[in-house]
Amino acid sequence: MKGLFDSFIMFFIALFGIGTVSTVAAVTSTMTTSGAYNYAEYEESVSATAFMHLSAEASQGRLLKMYTKYMELEDNKIDGWVHIEENTFDNNMSYALWVNEYKNDTYALIYAGTDHIEDTLDYVPMETSEKRSPQMNEAVEVAKTIKGTIAAKHAENPEVYGELNNLYVSGHSLGGYLSMYVVSDMVDSMLGYENVLITLDDIGFGDVTTIDELKTKLQCVTFGAPGVYYTELKLIPTTHWQKQKVEVNEAKHYDEIITQHVNSRDPVGNLFQYKNLKTMRHLGTRKYYEVEKASLNTLTTFFRNNDNKSVVGIIVNAGVAFTVIYYHMPWVYVNVLNGK
Repeated sequence: MKGLFDSFIMFFIALFGIGTVSTVAAVTSTMTTSGAYNYAEYEESVSATAFMHLSAEASQGRLLKMYTKYMELEDNKIDGWVHIEENTFDNNMSYALWVNEYKNDTYALIYAGTDHIEDTLDYVPMETSEKRSPQMNEAVEVAKTIKGTIAAKHAENPEVYGELNNLYVSGHSLGGYLSMYVVSDMVDSMLGYENVLITLDDIGFGDVTTIDELKTKLQCVTFGAPGVYYTELKLIPTTHWQKQKVEVNEAKHYDEIITQHVNSRDPVGNLFQYKNLKTMRHLGTRKYYEVEKASLNTLTTFFRNNDNKSVVGIIVNAGVAFTVIYYHMPWVYVNVLNGK
């Protein structure tokens, strides 16, 4: 019965991803990612491609195995970055913390995407709970710890670990959602809202008083993240904290701080992102990529290599749901970001 329910969830997500609005030229999505991770300078190490790489590396479980198979991942070895720590909690929320090699006052907090298909069921509690979901609360608590972690690392080795001056928060899929939530709460706190779980002071940016200054210190970069609010669809009652996000977002205070990367065939990235059926709703700035359908050979290879023999796997091989889920994969984003 559980396998059948998983199948229904996958099928629903797949169907929901159809019919999106394109904003840039089409890019063919293949599994080739050769040469995508050569970050020889600081600007390259903080590019969107670099954060997609970091986000894939932060993944856990079978998804990490899948990403390693199709991408150039090397167990926490990424040009331009030094791995500090990572952890996975009982509720499957995972994260990794990195420091930049070129500018040691620049750090990256990466939230991992979905580890198990069951994690997708956490999305509804995330969207409906005034107290936020367990993973959201855990993500906030993790963010609050980096101030102390960085201070300790700096005291231990100041040449490698500088004092925190710039923070990037990033993630793919569920990790992107958590990133958006944590960073948007920080922005809200600076604007004087009380309905937040984390403030700028919690991460060491308490002296920042303007949005323009905050833009130079705090950035959120997401890939294929589902929507944070969707008042127009009237599917689920909007929470008070979501209404706050709507207000701040409509005032464009998240612009140039939160950047979402979404491709046209990604069912998760397009999930609950609609203002109406023609216009997309998102937090901050959205970069949208029209992606062509992958070749039958590419999809068939993907199905065969990743069939888990469950009911979901059968649907995968039937090409009903996973044909669309394929476009949610990190290497598709790497390719479109690199113009492939």
